[in-house]
Amino acid sequence: METATLRRISLNTGAILLGSICQKILGLVTLRQLAVGLERISPGLFGVWNVVFVIVGMFGVIADLNLDSLVIRELSRSGGNQRQILGTALLLKFLLASFAFLLTIICIQFLPYSRTVKQLVALASLSLPLSTIGLMRCVCAVELKAGIAQGYGILSSCVTLGCLLLLLSLTAPPGWYVAAQVFAGFPVECAFAYRASRLLKPDFKIDYSMLKLYARQLMPLGSAMLLGALCYRFDVIYLSLYRTEQEIGYYAAAYRITEAFSFMPGAILQTIMPLFTASLVTDTKRAKKIYSRTFMLLSFMAIAVILVIYMGSKNIVSWMYGSGFAKAVAPLRLLGIAEALMFITPLVMQTLLARKRNGLFFVCTLAATGVNIGGNMLLVNRFGISGCAVATILTEVTILLTASLALYVTESMDNREQQKTRSEYPEVDRSTLIS
Repeated sequence: METATLRRISLNTGAILLGSICQKILGLVTLRQLAVGLERISPGLFGVWNVVFVIVGMFGVIADLNLDSLVIRELSRSGGNQRQILGTALLLKFLLASFAFLLTIICIQFLPYSRTVKQLVALASLSLPLSTIGLMRCVCAVELKAGIAQGYGILSSCVTLGCLLLLLSLTAPPGWYVAAQVFAGFPVECAFAYRASRLLKPDFKIDYSMLKLYARQLMPLGSAMLLGALCYRFDVIYLSLYRTEQEIGYYAAAYRITEAFSFMPGAILQTIMPLFTASLVTDTKRAKKIYSRTFMLLSFMAIAVILVIYMGSKNIVSWMYGSGFAKAVAPLRLLGIAEALMFITPLVMQTLLARKRNGLFFVCTLAATGVNIGGNMLLVNRFGISGCAVATILTEVTILLTASLALYVTESMDNREQQKTRSEYPEVDRSTLIS
């Protein structure tokens, strides 16, 4: 039985890795076609397209709030009420997504964008309530059938790419590209939801105890995620307000290349963190060994990423976008350093969560948000898109330093607590005991 379970886990992990690689490749192909095609239609249009989806993505954090992770955990623990847990989570997800949709529509009216950008944001924000159906992926995660979710995800990406290529060939208006990004893959997602419901059919009878649990556990992490979303793409928002649309396009071209490497640390942490979290309870020495080895592995990978991006930046940009995007080379080299730091910072931050230091996690995120906002405001006006890249590096350095300090403080507090416990309850020397 244990051998069969290990085999299922290995196959599931392999499906996640393979699916992630395939979707990254499809994403890069889509990005390349959009960047070249939209700039050919109208200079700066690729920058507008990125601004639209960055704005929607920031509000999309409200529709998520790390609900997927909580649902997977509760489905794994529960017995007979799994259907009700899933149904309650879907209803909550829809409410959060609908609120995020309305908030996007309202807030965009007060931002100094053109009427066209506001209309495109409103159209793109329809993806938020539609994202509710994606919560059904939790079923495949619990049942160790990630291959099903990955397969449908790849099919959805292929359909979206096909629609975008057709629109580019027809030189369609901007709104059609946004609509294709939002709606083209939705029928495939519906088919996936039906397939997943055959594994676990949701019961939409509200479980109020689960709602209380979700509210209690989602709010602290949700607040940190909202700050993280602001921190992550404040640079694009600030650029869109003070620089040209073409500059936004160059910067987007650079940071989207670096994002192609992000699945690598994610895949490693997805495999390591469950074992590490369990070891924190049962064997702290083993947990420290896992942490140090993972840190070394991610550090070597980070160095490799810096070298690859720095040495190959000109060829990468030329191959991806052509000579028209030559101005993306300088920020790409800088963002390569930031991406390398992003290989390590998730490990440190996830370790804080594993040690139940949600408050320190929030403080680290708050500090990084302040540095990101301040750095962009100070550097962008003078250095343009390269200033954005430097602000991103400073943000990741801040996360790494503050989270490392938080871990050091946590370790010191735990050690003092253990010493206090030992002094109050000293161990008995068994050799002195009389039988």
